[in-house]
Amino acid sequence: MEKRVLLAVVLSVMVIIIFNYLYVKFIPSPQPTKISQNQSNNIEIKKEEPLKKEIKPEEIKISQVSSEELKNYILISPQYEVSITSLGARFNKFQLKNYSKEKNKKEPVNLISSPSEGLPLEIYLSSAPEVAVINYKGPEKNIFSLENATSQTISFLGSYKNITLEKTFTFKRNSYFIDLSFRISNQGNEVIKDGILLRGVFSPLVDGTKYVFKGPFYYTDHLNEIKLKKDLEDYTGNLKYLGYEDTYFMVALIPQNMGNATYRATFRNIDKNTQEFILWLPPFELKPN
Repeated sequence: MEKRVLLAVVLSVMVIIIFNYLYVKFIPSPQPTKISQNQSNNIEIKKEEPLKKEIKPEEIKISQVSSEELKNYILISPQYEVSITSLGARFNKFQLKNYSKEKNKKEPVNLISSPSEGLPLEIYLSSAPEVAVINYKGPEKNIFSLENATSQTISFLGSYKNITLEKTFTFKRNSYFIDLSFRISNQGNEVIKDGILLRGVFSPLVDGTKYVFKGPFYYTDHLNEIKLKKDLEDYTGNLKYLGYEDTYFMVALIPQNMGNATYRATFRNIDKNTQEFILWLPPFELKPN
C-alpha cells in the first residue's frame, strides 16, 4: 500500500452582512468528524514526538521564486470570480460579484487584501517554508465556470526534492465553501518527519467603522478575537477553525478528518493594518512509497 500523509481542510469564505446574527446562524460549532478505518490507514501522526528542528513563526520568511511557466487559472461562479496562480497554487484574486467596496462604485470586494505579504492559502513544511511558492502544474484548461455545473474540481501537482505534492480545490455552485485537499507522498528512501503549516495574511477588506473588530480569530467552543498587543500570539489546544474577519466579511479555515487532534495556531502583526495567522498541524511521519 502506498504510504502518504493526507491533509484535508475546508476553506470557507462567508459573506456576512450583520456579523453577530449571521455568525450564529450560518457557522454553528462543527462536530468532530469520525475517521474511518481506511482514512486512518493513510494518516500517520506522531503527537508525542517533537520535530527535530522547529522553526519559530517569527523566523519564517516565504522566499519569492520566479518561473518561466507561471500560469493563472480562472473560475467563474454566480457569486464570485477567482484566479489561482500556479506559483504555490494560491489565490491571487477572489472577487465577490454581489458586493462592492463602496456603495456608489462598482468595484467588487476582493478578499485578497495583502498580496505583497502573502497569497492565501500558503501550505508548506515546517522545515521548508519555500514549499509555499513552488510552481505547480495545473490542468491544460485554464478557464472554468459554475454557471451550468453544480461543482468544479481543479487539481495541481508539484514536487520538492524527494516529495510530490498535490492540491485539489473543489468549488460548489451557490456556495462560498471551498473544499481543499492537500496530499504529500514520499518518493525517497528515508522516512520524513516534519509538520505542515497553513498560512494566511489579510488586512481589512473594506472600509468600516473603527468600533468593529478587524483581525484574526479562532473558535473553540466560543469565538476568540485576537487583539494583538504584541508582535506574536501563540495558542495550543482544541481548535475548530480560525481565520480573519472585518466589518462585513470573514475568511475561515476549517480542518476536517483529524479527529480530536490538538492544534497550534500563531498570530502575528505584519504592520499596523495587516495580520498573519498560521495553523500548525500535528507532526507527521511519512514512510517511503
